[in-house]
Amino acid sequence: MTPPPFGYVYDERMLEHKCNYDGTMAERPERMALIHDRLLRDGLLEDAVKIDARDATEDELMLVHAEDLIHGLDALKTDEDCEDFCRDKEILWLCPESAKAARLAAGGTIDLVKANVEGRVGNSFAIVRPPGHHAFGKTPQGYCLYNNVAVAAKYAVERLHLNKAAVVDFDYHAGNGTHYALRGDPRFHFTSFHAYHHGAFWPWNDEFDFCTDYDNTVMFPLNGPMNSESDFVSAFHHLVIPILKEWKPELILVSAGFDSGYFDIMLEEGQGIKAHGFVTNQSVLDTSRTGPLLRPLWSVVVFESYIGLDSVYN
Repeated sequence: MTPPPFGYVYDERMLEHKCNYDGTMAERPERMALIHDRLLRDGLLEDAVKIDARDATEDELMLVHAEDLIHGLDALKTDEDCEDFCRDKEILWLCPESAKAARLAAGGTIDLVKANVEGRVGNSFAIVRPPGHHAFGKTPQGYCLYNNVAVAAKYAVERLHLNKAAVVDFDYHAGNGTHYALRGDPRFHFTSFHAYHHGAFWPWNDEFDFCTDYDNTVMFPLNGPMNSESDFVSAFHHLVIPILKEWKPELILVSAGFDSGYFDIMLEEGQGIKAHGFVTNQSVLDTSRTGPLLRPLWSVVVFESYIGLDSVYN
């Protein structure tokens, strides 16, 4: 069987989301543009299917987010408005173009998932920003406005009528917003790899230790200094894949944060994963392709973060 083509989302309008008062801010437009340019330069998009980004509707965003938050973001028209809005939020900046970019990121991710479920594309990459996995239903934080992955997962189940959707998050920082959006809901399974350092690392919450409070979430808190790449890959082989095969999802979404990369400035005492480790784990996920609908199961990777621009090239 010939696999469906690679699919992706990219829209330069998302580059308009930027920090107007600090050009060195870690989460900045160049990170998204460099990924797209590298894929283009290496010929990896030649036969790919590009899915156009579009604004997520209010109804779609409300699958996860509060109406007041959506209206509040849409109402930000000046830098002063944005500064006031962010004042009591944790690690957040905005500009007047941010709400538009966030709607495009969520809408593009939704439509890429829809194309994946319908078989028009196979393995896919949503090159979007602002990122989403730290965003809560009522509160944006950690550079994140709308939770792109959680919104798309909810859309797949509630609008495309899938029974089960799985999310795997390997960002250096715990996907706390996604966890809170999906925990306790048996239609979803959430797995998170993240730095924990025995509770001494953000978000300093024991719910991101080896938490067993919810049947549908699995936490992999990385506690040791420089957990090796082999630790990372081994966990995928021996734990994540058996869990997913037993659970039998009809969709796999990957929250891909590359700030655990070996070359990243945020490494500290984290994972130290090189490109081989990321690629190997994605390949391992592909071994769980046959879903309960008797159709091949291809994963949708959604860009969350890498902090250092060198991570793209290394």
